[in-house]
Amino acid sequence: VTVEDYPPTQAIDGFRASELRVLRDRSLAGQVGVQLRVVMRRGGSASPSSMWFYPEPPQPPSDIQSQLTWDDVAGAALIVRWQEDAEVASKLLAAGPIGYAVCHDFSRANGPLATRYQVRLRLCNASEEDKEDAWTMLPPQLLLPEAEDTGSWSCVRSHLWALRDQKWFAQADDALEVELRHGNALFWSDWVQAGLMELDVLPPMPVPGNHLQFDDTQADAVRLTWLPFLPTAGTGLRDLEYRVLALELPDC
Repeated sequence: VTVEDYPPTQAIDGFRASELRVLRDRSLAGQVGVQLRVVMRRGGSASPSSMWFYPEPPQPPSDIQSQLTWDDVAGAALIVRWQEDAEVASKLLAAGPIGYAVCHDFSRANGPLATRYQVRLRLCNASEEDKEDAWTMLPPQLLLPEAEDTGSWSCVRSHLWALRDQKWFAQADDALEVELRHGNALFWSDWVQAGLMELDVLPPMPVPGNHLQFDDTQADAVRLTWLPFLPTAGTGLRDLEYRVLALELPDC
């Protein structure tokens, strides 16, 4: 690993060379690590260097898939799955002590990988003027991989988040908009739309050709029989509620 100190009068990307130390090696192509320190103009003293950090936000979520589910016990739920491009070249480890120091600091949520995520959502029944203020920001959460395809330094990680708070599904004919972003200890990525879900469930359907049967008809009572209705496919709803409407007709 070569550390190059430029002449103090030479400018590098807008900085004086005396304020910038450049670490260069072909094995580190594509890798960026930054340290900062505070230098006193008088006396020449300086603070200790900061931890190594990556100067850009992590990559936003990708390959997002959202699905609404319904269950007789748990109620409605929104399931969001996405992937994180977690490919980080392991060549840093081959760069000697400095490479190990960079890897150590990157593993403390200062590197290019995301270590947390945040969700915001809103019901799309607000006016255009109020939509921006209608977002509800959920607290950030740790980004724990659901599954990994390969090793921890070069892989695509899959993640899952579920919304089960029934207040978001109580209003029929609304749509629920969800956005997602990645972050680490320093930066947040841009928001990415995770889905615009219509909050409606198709009603159960009667068996084709079936009709009500009148059994045990009496002067003041009658027993109705029918085949069970068919629940909406794919919803997981099996407990159905039936309502019977009766109309008393006048004597002819």
